[in-house]
Amino acid sequence: TVPDGSMDAVYGAHVLEHIFEHEVLTALNEFVRIINDTGFVIMQVPDLEPAAKMIAEGRPCDALYQTEFKKIRPMDIIYGSSIEISRGKDFMGHRTGFTQWILETFMRKADFFWFDVLSHQFDLWVIGGKGSRPEHPIRLK
Repeated sequence: TVPDGSMDAVYGAHVLEHIFEHEVLTALNEFVRIINDTGFVIMQVPDLEPAAKMIAEGRPCDALYQTEFKKIRPMDIIYGSSIEISRGKDFMGHRTGFTQWILETFMRKADFFWFDVLSHQFDLWVIGGKGSRPEHPIRLK
C-alpha cells in the first residue's frame, strides 16, 4: 500500500480505459489519496468522440492515425488494440471509454480540488490536484 500523501505526482498513460467503469472513481480517489498537498495527477485516455464520428460516417476500420508498428482505427479506440488482443494480449482490451464530458464528470465526483481536461488529437489529458491550482498550468502543444 502506498502511504497517504507520499507522492509528488501520479502519471498514467492509457490506464483508466482498462478498468471497468464502476472502478474509475475508486482509482481516481486512490490517486488523490497518495499525492501530497502540492502534488498532481496526469492521466491520458483515448477520446471516443473522434472514433464515434468516424463510425457514424461508416468508416469504423479506417486509420485514425499510424504508429510505427500499426494503424489505429476507431474500433481500436473503443475496444482496444485488435492486433495485440489477437496475439493473446487480452489485457489490451478496453473495459470502459471516455469523452471529455465523461472524464470531467468522473473528475468532479472524485476528491480533486481542481482539474483541467484537455483534448489533443485522439486523446484526452487530465491534470488535477488536491491543493491549490498551480499559477502556471501545464499546456499541451
